[in-house]
Amino acid sequence: MQQQLNVNLLGTLLVCQQAARRFSAHGGCIINLSALNSQQSTPGSVLWATH
Repeated sequence: MQQQLNVNLLGTLLVCQQAARRFSAHGGCIINLSALNSQQSTPGSVLWATH
């Protein structure tokens, strides 16, 4: 479970932090996408999902 959290949650967070550091003075935008599986999943198959 910890490895899944590290890849899916912490990995996304760290990539977004690094991307935000490279924004210009005018700002920027990060768009995170997720799979349909986060809304229509088999019980016990995903660690978290947001709607």
